[in-house]
Amino acid sequence: MSRNSAGSVRAWSPDIGIGDGEFGAASGSRPRSGALEAVIDIFVESIRVARPEISFADGQRLSAIADALIAACAQTESEPRSLSCASEVRDRAHLYVSTHLRDPELSVAGVARHLGISVRALHLAFATEPETIGSLTRRLRLERARGDLLIEQSERGLVGVVSRRWGFSGPASFARAFRREFGCSPLQWRRSKAVPDQ
Repeated sequence: MSRNSAGSVRAWSPDIGIGDGEFGAASGSRPRSGALEAVIDIFVESIRVARPEISFADGQRLSAIADALIAACAQTESEPRSLSCASEVRDRAHLYVSTHLRDPELSVAGVARHLGISVRALHLAFATEPETIGSLTRRLRLERARGDLLIEQSERGLVGVVSRRWGFSGPASFARAFRREFGCSPLQWRRSKAVPDQ
């Protein structure tokens, strides 16, 4: 997790297969809240220094905290012009994500770029929703991957094939995300759904 030259916070997100996806960005020339920006800078710098010693699970928790800090900073910005505007952004983002789930380069910044808005505006549009744009991407990928687990004939190399097909960074990150979402490994889930021979 680090801040790039544009002021973006890069977050820990291997479970979506997007590497260091952007979770927040400076919105052009508009100044950010000084106090909140200072807190985010200190937080991100401390994580950057400690990164080699941070476990995957703690990295995920720290990403969620960074996301919350950025959302708090975004709330100091002006709200979207109207609910229909935020709703339209969410609908267009959902459509773009749904049609690009197989792209391992799919990122929050890429979605914002496609929509012609800042990353901050995209996060702000999702601020009242139960899931962030990153969570939406992960959930949709996991749902599609879960369906594919039943389609494939052989279990040999199955987790790797499905994880690559749906844009995850690798079989291990896919298996961890799958277990967190569904409470079992991909192969356990597949075996639980198998129809017994008659």
